[in-house]
Amino acid sequence: MVIVFGEILLDIFPDYTRIGGAPFNFAFHLHRLGIPVRFVSRIGRDENGEKIQAFLEEQRFPADDLQVDDNCPTGTVQVTLDAQGSPRFDIRTGVAYDEIELAPLAAPLSARPPALFYFGTLAQRTPAAHARLLRLVDRLPSRTRCFYDINLRPGATPPDIVAASLSRSRILKLSEAELHWLQRELGAPRGEEACLAWLHERYALDTIALTFGAAGSLLSTGEGTSRIGPAPVGTVVDAVGAGDAYAALLAYGHLHQWSADRILKRAAAFAAEICRLPGAVPIDQDAVLYAAYR
Repeated sequence: MVIVFGEILLDIFPDYTRIGGAPFNFAFHLHRLGIPVRFVSRIGRDENGEKIQAFLEEQRFPADDLQVDDNCPTGTVQVTLDAQGSPRFDIRTGVAYDEIELAPLAAPLSARPPALFYFGTLAQRTPAAHARLLRLVDRLPSRTRCFYDINLRPGATPPDIVAASLSRSRILKLSEAELHWLQRELGAPRGEEACLAWLHERYALDTIALTFGAAGSLLSTGEGTSRIGPAPVGTVVDAVGAGDAYAALLAYGHLHQWSADRILKRAAAFAAEICRLPGAVPIDQDAVLYAAYR
């Protein structure tokens, strides 16, 4: 079992709208890959929330832990794309996923500890949300490994939130730009190798996945560092959700005790596949697509 905490929202592109949010994308992929998932999020009691509920029902995605807020609206993001399909996000504040309630999870998690607990930064952007999440994470059994996908977004990157999240995690996924942010804001040393060693030592991280976009990625563990170049992409529709797809295969490979090289190859190939599709997740049930990456 994997518990996924965080935002679900509507990504509004210039020509279409898709269900999104990094935690949801991650949970969706793991579910399609056959991993039992509990996805904890919150939507508004509004038209956008109804669209999300209808989509989840159509896709047969488990939504037992999806909360409905009577006061705050469903989250939305305006997405613009550059010539290479890379996104820029304008994220609405004061939305339902800022108010996710976690107290009901505490007892069930103690009774049946998940193998992984996944979270990011955006849904911690308010002090209250951050405090709620830390209280829950601090009560997780030691056997549960926390997976932190930083996913830094404008207006949602307080250094103290990131540092507290790192200190409670064992698996970290970040981009090259986010590595540079850690060097600026948290005083991580310059140089890739020195920075990775610092992260492992300072925060007791077991596994660090670092992505370089079109230049490939690496996986750093106690056994060393493995690297891979970019997977062939072909025609890019948009790159939204590529990092979430990569993170999902990283988690899947970790749960199945894959080698670092196998994780890197499958994660890179799956991320490239998502770049060929509109939005962050495939809309139609496609067993063949997911079967290829198990």
